[in-house]
Amino acid sequence: MLPRSWNTVLRDVAGRPGVDATLKLSAPDGTSSTVLIEFKTELSPATAESAWRALRTTGSPGLLIAPRISDRTQKFLRDREIGYLDLTGNAFWRLDSPALFISLSTDDAPAQPPRGRRLGGKKAGRLIRYLCEMKPPFGVGELATTLAIDAGNVSRYLALLSKDGLIERGARGAVISVDWEGVLRRWSDDYRHPTARRYQDPRGQDHFLRKLRVTTDHYVLSGVAAAMRYAPYTVDAMALCYCDDVVAFAARFGLQRSEGGANVSLALPFDEVVYARTQIRDGLLVAAPAQVAIDLLVGRGRELSQAEELIRWMKVRERDWRS
Repeated sequence: MLPRSWNTVLRDVAGRPGVDATLKLSAPDGTSSTVLIEFKTELSPATAESAWRALRTTGSPGLLIAPRISDRTQKFLRDREIGYLDLTGNAFWRLDSPALFISLSTDDAPAQPPRGRRLGGKKAGRLIRYLCEMKPPFGVGELATTLAIDAGNVSRYLALLSKDGLIERGARGAVISVDWEGVLRRWSDDYRHPTARRYQDPRGQDHFLRKLRVTTDHYVLSGVAAAMRYAPYTVDAMALCYCDDVVAFAARFGLQRSEGGANVSLALPFDEVVYARTQIRDGLLVAAPAQVAIDLLVGRGRELSQAEELIRWMKVRERDWRS
């Protein structure tokens, strides 16, 4: 990655905690620097932060190296200007003397090995909604009891989020802080887009929404149509509506099965938590912002754009949805 006119000397280091090698760089103008290198077989936000702290205490420039660094961990490192390099071609490295800046990314990285624990399923979703919407602290036992989830599962999910640097844990494993935006984005890696049936209201989506305002049916609105009620950004797209019985709901609303001209999408909730912390907006029962955000984050096109706008709104208006 360096110009051929630069000189490099790499040396292994034995018996020095937190440092595996030193790299001396010398530029043609006579400036030089010795960089301390730490090699990790696996690099996550949590392991990266501790390794970087150890390197920084020396006062010398540092560089973290791993076989492969995930996109999420790369973002974590870049945001903190932590230098890194992996063996698939991803790098972010800045030195003041000699002056050096390298920023490379590749799509040729091999697939990550399967993770032992993912954030899919209703139990993980229930926990993540709680972590995002409620302000800590809370302990493992409290979460398990409140959410009706086995304490062992709660501990494993929390360990995964802690490893990714998305929550901070205190004494006895209690959660003391949550990066709710990061948790939502991490959830989107494993969250499955609702399996929905597409319908058309022959009189248009506005007609469907007008009927929703007066219905006694159990429902909640999500997707772009719901996000627009929080953070207007774009024109209404297909309305995603959760209900308890898709076929019966469609029949009562006079909806017709359609693919090409669909303007309504009906889905069963993955868990009852979808109906939790709803709000009335514009006369409509809309899902909690965190639920709307996750449904948009696994979408495409204007859904992704609306997701970013909604998350911006959530940051500014946190008091309106988080307690």
